[in-house]
Amino acid sequence: MRKNKLFYLGLLVLLLFANLVAFSYPVRKIFITSLFGESRGDHFHNGLDFAREKDILAIKEGEVLFYSDKMKNPLTPRWGVGGFMSIEHPDKIRSYYYHLKEETINHSLSTIAEGDKLAEMGNSGRSLGAHLHLTIYDYERKKMINPYEALPKINDDKNPKITSLLFRIKNKTYKIKNNSKLFYFGPVEIIVIAGDYRSKNQLFLGNNIIGLKSLTLFIDNKFFKKYHFGYLEELGNDLVTSDGDKIENVYGLSHNYKFGLFEIQNPSHTFEILAEDRNGNVSSTKKKVYFRVR
Repeated sequence: MRKNKLFYLGLLVLLLFANLVAFSYPVRKIFITSLFGESRGDHFHNGLDFAREKDILAIKEGEVLFYSDKMKNPLTPRWGVGGFMSIEHPDKIRSYYYHLKEETINHSLSTIAEGDKLAEMGNSGRSLGAHLHLTIYDYERKKMINPYEALPKINDDKNPKITSLLFRIKNKTYKIKNNSKLFYFGPVEIIVIAGDYRSKNQLFLGNNIIGLKSLTLFIDNKFFKKYHFGYLEELGNDLVTSDGDKIENVYGLSHNYKFGLFEIQNPSHTFEILAEDRNGNVSSTKKKVYFRVR
């Protein structure tokens, strides 16, 4: 039954992205510095950050909904977005462009074509340097879409990397290695650190890290939990993943994913992690852990 549920969830995600209009990148030279899905402690990073460019381009034709800068401010900016613009595209998809250089927003635009210049990259609002934050939002379905899933693919033949398996036990964190020994029986909080790492000679990616498509945990060869990183949905006052989990139950620090509690009951358990990137590259790691009482 659980396998059938996962199959239909995956099919739903595929259908959602199949229905998206085709987008282009908002900059001519791609240099990504932050990803959709990163936790920032006090907020969730709901888009992609681009740097090292000047001109900001429309990712698709559409209608300008609103903009804001020092010269003209029809909508009060919130969340530290600084100078910004919003465009509605076909199928009720909206794109948001944040941290624009103030007084460079093109006020003459009402309808735009794909590739039209909207403004220049800036450091306005809550920002530590000149960059563009791009968010893509499905207004009809109330979903924040991972822009990396909606934009053209970047060639990637490098497997994702599973950096660490962590256990949180009574407010202490333990880094787990294969054949680790813990003097403990009881509940542990499982955390996985993982990402898709690009080679350093591919300079169009800022920190050489791009987002995962999915992350799966098996315990003792049995399915435990799987996360898909395609979109976030607004349900009341909550943001939930495409798997229905609240974001505060999934994301910790950047590239830290919380898999919840597992009750240690046996002298040993085997934990296997599978990470898949957007190009279908898969990495896995397996760690056997021994538990005993002092």
